[in-house]
Amino acid sequence: GVQSLGGLLGALIAFGVTEKTFCFHYDSNPLTPNNYWGSCFILEMFFTMALCGTVLTAGTSFDAPNHYFGFAIGGTVLAGATACGGFDQGSFNPAVTLGINIANYFSAANAKLGVTDGSIDTRTPDAGSWVTFLVAPMIGAALAAAIFRGTRSEEYLEETLVQAIDVKPSDTVEAGDLK
Repeated sequence: GVQSLGGLLGALIAFGVTEKTFCFHYDSNPLTPNNYWGSCFILEMFFTMALCGTVLTAGTSFDAPNHYFGFAIGGTVLAGATACGGFDQGSFNPAVTLGINIANYFSAANAKLGVTDGSIDTRTPDAGSWVTFLVAPMIGAALAAAIFRGTRSEEYLEETLVQAIDVKPSDTVEAGDLK
C-alpha cells in the first residue's frame, strides 16, 4: 500500500524532473537473448531474497539495532546492482516496479527510454515483464522469510520473547491485581 504509493510518487517526481521514463522490461538487458525472461526472474528472486534476508537479520532480529545494518543493506543493494548489470534491471522490489511502470504509462512516446526493434518494444512493459518483475521479488521475499524463520527459530519461542522484552513471567500483572 504505502510503499507502492511511495514508488509511484517517486517515479512521477523523477518523470516531472527529467521528462523521461523507462519501464522494467526483460528485453532491456543487453547480455540476455531476446524474449528470454529466465535470467531476470532468477536474479530478481535471488537478490530480493538476499536484500530481504539482510533487512530481517540486520534490522529486525534480537541483536538489532546494531551499528552496521545500514551498511549491510546498502552493500547488498550494491552487490545486487553490480552482479545483475547487463542481465537484469534490478528492481528487487514490487513497489518500485509498480511505480516506475505506471509512471511510464503517463509519458508520451518520445519521452520513453527503450528500443523498438521489430517485434521487440521495450518502451512499455508487456504482460511477461509485469509478471517477472512483480512475482519474482515476492517469491524471493517469501524465501527470505522462510530462511530467516528457519535459522532464527529461537527468536520465536515464547520464553525467548519474554526474555527479549526483559519481563520475567513473575513480573506480569494480572487484571485483578490492579486497584
